[in-house]
Amino acid sequence: MYRKILCPVDGSEVSNHGLDEALRLAKSQGADVTIVHVLDLGPLVQYPLGGEALESLRKVGQGIVDDALNAAREQGVEAQGSVAEISEGRVGAAIVAQALRLDPDLIVMGTHGRRGLPRLLLGSDASEVISKTRAPVLVVK
Repeated sequence: MYRKILCPVDGSEVSNHGLDEALRLAKSQGADVTIVHVLDLGPLVQYPLGGEALESLRKVGQGIVDDALNAAREQGVEAQGSVAEISEGRVGAAIVAQALRLDPDLIVMGTHGRRGLPRLLLGSDASEVISKTRAPVLVVK
């Protein structure tokens, strides 16, 4: 039985499929969902970012989390969410760090997200989460 589900989101269609599955499972199990969006500032570190540009990125990230929280509310699922910012390292590693901190019973995520070239099989972030976390991971196409 699942009580705590971690669901990373990035606003992509595949990520939204993962969110839908996380909410379906949470509702059937009476579980809480923690939604996290990882804002990767790494590629932007080499360029001077004005305050407005950074705030714009943060607003987009928070909007993704807010949309996911609204979906949870519509399903009657208890959920909380946050934006985690990284300036170095990989998004997958940041998700693993969240899993270590939250100790979820399950992680539900899409096969791949918005970054890089489209993946044919499994995205590198999903692969990293699967290989480095202790929690079971459900990967949704």
